[in-house]
Amino acid sequence: MMKAVVKYGQLDGMVELRQVPIPEIGPTDVLLEVKAAGICGSDIEMWRHRCTYRVNTPVIQGHEFCGIINKRGKEVTEFKVGDRVVSETSAYVCGKCRFCKA
Repeated sequence: MMKAVVKYGQLDGMVELRQVPIPEIGPTDVLLEVKAAGICGSDIEMWRHRCTYRVNTPVIQGHEFCGIINKRGKEVTEFKVGDRVVSETSAYVCGKCRFCKA
């Protein structure tokens, strides 16, 4: 099991920290241990249930995070277990500058 912030209903609030199953990974996936996560405007809008897009619940919140790869799928070649990674779904990540390498 792992901890996750879950939006569990369609009203304001209705967000809680829950224990959820660790996901199984496929051949092109990686599993990482999240070390830090950010909260941004879209997370607040989801908490308030005021998103401009439909949110199906329950849903695990968060798209800005960093962590360490714990497991990789058999087809993954660019990353290895132990690599430190970052994700931000709306920004370009070059992987070469000092910020990406930090």
